[in-house]
Parts: sequence; C-alpha cells; structure tokens
Amino acid sequence: MRGFPKNIKGRYNIMEYKYEMHIHTKEGSSDATMTGRQAVLHYKKLGYSGICITDHFTGSITRNPADLWDVQMDTFCKGYEEAAREAVGTDVSVFFGLEFSDRGNDFLFFGLDKQWLKNNPDILDIPLKELLTRVRRDGGFVVHAHPFLQWDWIEMIRLLPGHVDAVEVVNMGIKPEENARAEWYAGSFNLKKTGGSDIHHDSVTVHSGIITKTRATDIKNLTDMIRAGITKVIRPN
Repeated sequence: MRGFPKNIKGRYNIMEYKYEMHIHTKEGSSDATMTGRQAVLHYKKLGYSGICITDHFTGSITRNPADLWDVQMDTFCKGYEEAAREAVGTDVSVFFGLEFSDRGNDFLFFGLDKQWLKNNPDILDIPLKELLTRVRRDGGFVVHAHPFLQWDWIEMIRLLPGHVDAVEVVNMGIKPEENARAEWYAGSFNLKKTGGSDIHHDSVTVHSGIITKTRATDIKNLTDMIRAGITKVIRPN
C-alpha cells in the first residue's frame, strides 16, 4: 500500500511508524499521574515506535539560588530518564523534550538535553522571543502547542510565526474548534504541522502524534522529517 492511510483506525503499512509528541509524567509534571515507566508501557501496547516526554517547564519551578539550578534540572528530567530506562530492550524509542509556558502560552522544545538546561539557568527570566531564538540557534526545534487554547489563566493568545518551526494542529485535550484554528494558523504561515495527545494519565484511550515512513534514529532525525514535510499528523475520527 502506497502513501499514508486516510483512516488512522485502520491497519498501518509495516513501513509506517507512529510517534507521540506530547506526554507528561508524574515525575516532571505536577498535574500528571502517569510515570515515565507507565508511559512506555502504555504506548508499547498501542504500537507506537516512539514517544517524546515533554514535561511542564514553567515559572513554578522553584527559584533557588543559582548553585541549586543543576539539582532542579536533575529533578525535572526524572520522568524522561525513567521512561528511557524502561524502554531499554524494547522497540519503543524515548526522546527528550519539554513544554515551556509563558503567561499560559506553551511551546514544545525538542533537540535539547539536560546539559543544555543546566547551561542556561536564565531561561525563566529572559523575554520569550529571546528564548525561542536561543533555542533554535542552539539546534532546538520549537512547536507552538495548542496555540488557541483558552482558559482563565491564559493572559492572551500570542502567535509568533517567525519564532517557531511547527504548530500542534491536533491536541486531544482541547476543543475541536481550537484545533481548527491551529490548522488555519499553520496553513496561513506555511508552518509544519504536528499532533500530540497531551497525555497526563494512562487511562486516556484516544491518541494523536505523527506518522513517519522510516524509524527515527534520534530526536533530530524525527524533527528533520517534520521539517522536511514528510510526516503526517495522526487525526483520530
């Protein structure tokens, strides 16, 4: 069978691979109940080839003296590290990411690591545009997550098409009309598209993500495929 299936509930060509791009773990996100280990087991059952751990990185991270920043980053990365350990010996790849929040606007960062976080202790204090520029300059890939989400704590909807690489056009935790607006945003500015379940609990039954035609060797390889426009968004019916 050539091309990608129109109905993702159907069977997949054996040369197609599913990747979850948006997961929160109990270790790194206070509103999650699923551990990194459980995340791997959950997605293994679903037949995913890989998952990206993207725990919440917000101003609520304790602002201790600079000499404790390394300890904070060690704690933040525990969900990813637990997932990576659980995945050893399986066919599920685990990639590191994070969800950075600024006044309620969220961005997924990929292509960085714990050492980068330790080397950049000022990222909670610099302007958002400066941060996004730095992340991309240092080889990171930025996805604007659920850009039209509206909740009481969100100060404003902000679109920064010149400072992101892709838009999350399918998020399973928000309203269909908010996803539709994200589609418009990505299309209007010719930005790449991704999908994610934004999963916090392993009781979730409907998932998104992306489909690739080759297995990703690492997170850069995965984001390079998104950048090249050769991935498809998983769109549950």
